[in-house]
Amino acid sequence: MWELWSKWDTSALLYFNGLFPPSFDSFWLAVTGTLLWLPLYAALIVLLYRSSDLPTFIFRLALTALAVLLWHSGREYTNWLVLLSE
Repeated sequence: MWELWSKWDTSALLYFNGLFPPSFDSFWLAVTGTLLWLPLYAALIVLLYRSSDLPTFIFRLALTALAVLLWHSGREYTNWLVLLSE
């Protein structure tokens, strides 16, 4: 079952990747870069600040930062837990 899913995923990726010419690669690299999205993140933080009082804002911001950190490094922790379970 996993092999079938992997083949389907690979073929879908190659299909969608082939829809655009190679000149679009620089465009997609720019769009997926973190620096481009910083104004959106700043606007969301400002909206979060304006919609709540200071202790609630700090709590929400801390939870969001924790979630981002855990999501970003989750694979490393998963690999570490797998090694411990063996």
